[in-house]
Amino acid sequence: MQKRRPMGSGAVLLAGEQAPPTKTRRRSPPPKAFAHPTQLGEVRHYRGQRYVLLEVHDYTRREGGRSHLGEWITDCAECGVRFSVFGPIRTTKFVPNRRCRKHRAPGVRVKT
Repeated sequence: MQKRRPMGSGAVLLAGEQAPPTKTRRRSPPPKAFAHPTQLGEVRHYRGQRYVLLEVHDYTRREGGRSHLGEWITDCAECGVRFSVFGPIRTTKFVPNRRCRKHRAPGVRVKT
């Protein structure tokens, strides 16, 4: 009679049998469109709105780590006035504000 050894899932394997391979989740690489900017004046588009990198500021996080924030300029989706937004330079998700302070409306979609 062959020896049996228990698996972690509750199944029992006979001696000499191998457990089926487990699947591991792989991280997908960040989108190439949102790699960190290399120079001032770089342009990014978000839902049809154009953002231009105006300046890069040094930033110290709460835990003491150093980082950089980009100052992006764009035109308000409601009134068209030019305003600036701050956001991280190295990010895979570029989701900036689309309206100026006067027309801020969190959670309300911009009508095209």
